[in-house]
Amino acid sequence: MGAPGGFGAGSPGARTSIKEPRRDDHALFLFLYLILIALIEINVLAYAYEMIGINQRYIFTLLLLSLLGSYVNLPIYQLPPEEVRSGGLIFFFGVPHVIPMVTHWPGTVIAVNLEAQ
Repeated sequence: MGAPGGFGAGSPGARTSIKEPRRDDHALFLFLYLILIALIEINVLAYAYEMIGINQRYIFTLLLLSLLGSYVNLPIYQLPPEEVRSGGLIFFFGVPHVIPMVTHWPGTVIAVNLEAQ
């Protein structure tokens, strides 16, 4: 079991927790989903799309394609790996912050999201 303050016992200042989805996250998603369904049912979205010239029969298809397209990222460039500062302690406004130990830095991928809006 880790020491008080959320630090693990392995090395001084090393964090050992992994963020898992909370029940609140699922409730928020469900709430937003129900609001979207309600807006579709009362034709608010249909009215908005018709005002920009999209036929009502294509609205659900457009929403579905927008949702599916948000999962697609097209990589356009990859920055090479570089050495980063790791495994230390810095002070920011007098508060100590632990810099995690980095063992492998694969580089950065620059991508364009395919979401249609």
